[in-house]
Amino acid sequence: MKLIFFIFAALLTPLTSSAACSDEVSGKSHNVAIEISDRGCEYSSAHIFFGKKNGEEGHFPVEEECTGDGDQFSCKANGRTPLAGKTYRLQKHGRDACDATGKTPGERFKCIKGCTKTGDAPMYLYITPYEC
Repeated sequence: MKLIFFIFAALLTPLTSSAACSDEVSGKSHNVAIEISDRGCEYSSAHIFFGKKNGEEGHFPVEEECTGDGDQFSCKANGRTPLAGKTYRLQKHGRDACDATGKTPGERFKCIKGCTKTGDAPMYLYITPYEC
């Protein structure tokens, strides 16, 4: 759980040039793909990248769009991304990608408020570590 708090804190906190790159949180719905990352240290802070099947449409810094505490995050209702008005909560899922034994549970974020079956935002956002 502390690792996930660090991941989300890193996504919401601007990075310095000497800081480590952030992990990626991503998901897809029928209509949109979302990625939350710094694109391998390409950006100085994590951004929400979004687009439809035909390619990327835009991106905005996470700290301008969402707030969270590691276990849960919410994005502003009047936000500029498909995550606007959505709330996600951390839950156990699968196995941790960095555990070679396969015994450590993995985690993902599940939409608990604002997502619909129309595919306006992903129901799940999966965590991919930058490094193990």
